[in-house]
Amino acid sequence: MGYLKMENIRLNINSGSSSTVYIRDSFDDFYLISEHEKSVIAVIDKNVEKLYGDCFPYKKIVIGPVKEKIKTLKTVDFIIGELLKMEADRDTLLLGIGGGITTDITGFAASIYKRGIRCAYVSTSLLGQVDASFGGKTGVNYEGYKNIIGTFSQPVFSYLNISTLKTLPPREFSSGIVEMLKMFIIADRGSYQTAVTLFSGSKPYDTVIFEKLLTTAVRLKSWIVERDDKEKGERRLLNLGHTFGHAIEKCAADRSMPVLHGEAVSMGIIISAMISSKLRHFSNENLESLIDDFTRLGLPTRSPFSIEELFAAVKADKKREGDSIHMALINNIGSTFLETISIDELAEVSNDLY
Repeated sequence: MGYLKMENIRLNINSGSSSTVYIRDSFDDFYLISEHEKSVIAVIDKNVEKLYGDCFPYKKIVIGPVKEKIKTLKTVDFIIGELLKMEADRDTLLLGIGGGITTDITGFAASIYKRGIRCAYVSTSLLGQVDASFGGKTGVNYEGYKNIIGTFSQPVFSYLNISTLKTLPPREFSSGIVEMLKMFIIADRGSYQTAVTLFSGSKPYDTVIFEKLLTTAVRLKSWIVERDDKEKGERRLLNLGHTFGHAIEKCAADRSMPVLHGEAVSMGIIISAMISSKLRHFSNENLESLIDDFTRLGLPTRSPFSIEELFAAVKADKKREGDSIHMALINNIGSTFLETISIDELAEVSNDLY
């Protein structure tokens, strides 16, 4: 692209660990970052291997086609079996190359292999670059429930090459847009408005503005994760749209319906905005404007499943504690807050959303 000034964003975690996010527009300096490693084994998306495999001269464990249905313990079992065959030891760096599903699986496998080896990520999807590839969450799904099995394990580094986004299918790119907008709804009204304008045009990833927005989104999340890496408080804001978004994914999995993570979160954000409006935190005017923005960008705003169906899945959400659940709600674009809502109250306030 030729626009990007290389960015290195270091996360210094309160619990003592650290991680670095490298934002680039090529793979030119990747080898310099990893050359000191004695042993690297890559877990790589089958499709990404075809496009970029030659950039990574390591032993490879190829997985895929990578979709939510392979984000399971079965895939982790396969990876661990391959690590044993390759005689990976505790000095091995496990490198996840692909989108958010690949990095989540890789991080989880690394965190449990021989009681934990180091991991790092090369993120090739927008959703991964703005969210999944850094922050330390790993996990796999179980019987359709999202990331219900997982660990917190910080990657040594995350390498984000923006040029890989040119090869993303449009639907996958749109899925990543949602996670970027989510970050700005949480904490940056100006960037939200800039993003909506940008993504209404063509080839948004090929502009200086896009690169600045991506870097801003990474910095915003990094600041939150540094203060709350284990999600005991402020980091729960990053779950905006995910309570009902994960419920949508569960219902979709039960019916073998193809719903991408970002699409589910898009609908989940609108549900959270509706709940915020019903609780008189978020004005009806702002709600209508938010729905209009998402619609203009071609993002889904209405769940294909009834609130009753979704609520059955919400009850099993990992953010639930006893009879209550932690939810991120919206005051205004760029201003969000956490509220602990009883399951009964949430059921009542959600009852007539549609």
